[in-house]
Amino acid sequence: MPESAKLNLPLRKPQGTDTYCYSAQEVVTMIDHCRQTPGLTWLVPVIVGLAFTGMRISELAGLRWTDIDQGVTTIRVADERASRRKREAGTARTTKGRRSRTIPIHPQLRQLLGELPRQPDGYVFHAAQGGRLRSRNLLEQLTKHVVSPLKKKFPKVPGEIGFEDGTVHSFRHFFCSQCFLGGASEGEIKEWLGHRESRMVEHYRHLRGDDAQRKMSQIVFLGQPTKVSADNGS
Repeated sequence: MPESAKLNLPLRKPQGTDTYCYSAQEVVTMIDHCRQTPGLTWLVPVIVGLAFTGMRISELAGLRWTDIDQGVTTIRVADERASRRKREAGTARTTKGRRSRTIPIHPQLRQLLGELPRQPDGYVFHAAQGGRLRSRNLLEQLTKHVVSPLKKKFPKVPGEIGFEDGTVHSFRHFFCSQCFLGGASEGEIKEWLGHRESRMVEHYRHLRGDDAQRKMSQIVFLGQPTKVSADNGS
């Protein structure tokens, strides 16, 4: 058919997400489970790394010790498309947002990084046998050895999305939600996640009922906290 017959139909991106967002209790339980289960201890730093940085698994897998500053205060998530030598060598790392970004390191993550052994390959996080992390393999290991054994502790409502539907990407949603709850600004979270648009940050934000109640209880509507009664004094 001729070029003039080409149809251009813009497609609207679906709003919202059905990706499950882990709760703090669920993440703590997963970490404890891996610490206590022989053969799963390698997953502890991986889960903590994902939960405390919001990085995608490809970004975490490609993180090098040289991406962490000497004071262990920030992590640089590098996009190396501009490096001709690395492109030609096939070692250039990329990010979905096509730009590098910097993430501040939480004190608990800093402590964990200080305990990790330095491997000759220069990468920070590794798989069970010390090899490179692979997205598909990590998802399989997480589902089979962590989520499945723990799903009875966190049963889901029939017909709803629950813990057993969690994926590796769920840690990115967890990170974003916890940052909001911790008081980080939208601009800060947008930078840490590597997004230019606010709507993408909103895509990752989840607010559970108990979290919403805790935030509501911290709001002061009438100046100093005071007792409000329905009694009109009559």
